[in-house]
Amino acid sequence: MWSEHCSYKSSRVHLKRLPTRSKCVLQGPGENAGIIDIGDGWACAFKIESHNHPSFIEPFQGATTGVGGILRDIFTMGARPVAVMDSLRFGPIVPPVGTDALGTERKDLHRNHSILEGVVSGVASYGNCLACPTLAARQSLSRVIPAIHW
Repeated sequence: MWSEHCSYKSSRVHLKRLPTRSKCVLQGPGENAGIIDIGDGWACAFKIESHNHPSFIEPFQGATTGVGGILRDIFTMGARPVAVMDSLRFGPIVPPVGTDALGTERKDLHRNHSILEGVVSGVASYGNCLACPTLAARQSLSRVIPAIHW
């Protein structure tokens, strides 16, 4: 699961900590999505992907190609995606408490916020093309807002 543009080399150590074998695991890590038996003849396919570098360079398009790959891998396992989740992590997007009274703008905060907006829009846009809602909570400048994009 190593990909230079997705930076799996830095997350591999964390991914290895997740369980991959059990009587409920129908398809473990590999090429496409993993599949878990959820009972009563039902199974659930899951896929996680990171598009760190593409999303940094072009946030909207980088996110759409990431979501496209995730949905492709769900479809290739014979499953139908029902939702996309944008569980996203960025650098700081709000000034720390106690900043100066002038509210001096920091370039990294502006850039991180711009990337966040583009990525959230890209994830939602691609899912919308397939009638797949995006479920998650997204960060805003001042608070966490529940977001469902249709």
